Amino acid sequence: MEIASIELSRLRLNPYNDRHGPLRDEASSIQWLLENRKAHMRVLSQDLAKTKRLYERPLVRPEGDGFVVFDGNRRTCCMKLLADPNLAPSEAWADFYYHPAKSDLKAIWTVIRAIVINSIR
Repeated sequence: MEIASIELSRLRLNPYNDRHGPLRDEASSIQWLLENRKAHMRVLSQDLAKTKRLYERPLVRPEGDGFVVFDGNRRTCCMKLLADPNLAPSEAWADFYYHPAKSDLKAIWTVIRAIVINSIR
């Protein structure tokens, strides 16, 4: 286990997360989280945008040319949407994540410090 700086774009939400079970891909994971954890995702996103700090590092495992998030899917999802509202599954969610005051968030969430593990037991 090590702590590494990883580009946010290389982190992939886990489509097999215990919260939702198997989904097709990261876009499906984002949509599920926003539809089924709406209030939590709004509050978490607002907190991340306000503090511009990540208090708990995601736990990730290398996979292909990126990393799959095994703990921290909601945090990672919020950071991805704050950095790129175009990832939102609807115009309403994109509007929530886009705001001129949040334009500096893309630079803040470019690289994330994550805990990297080689296997999940």
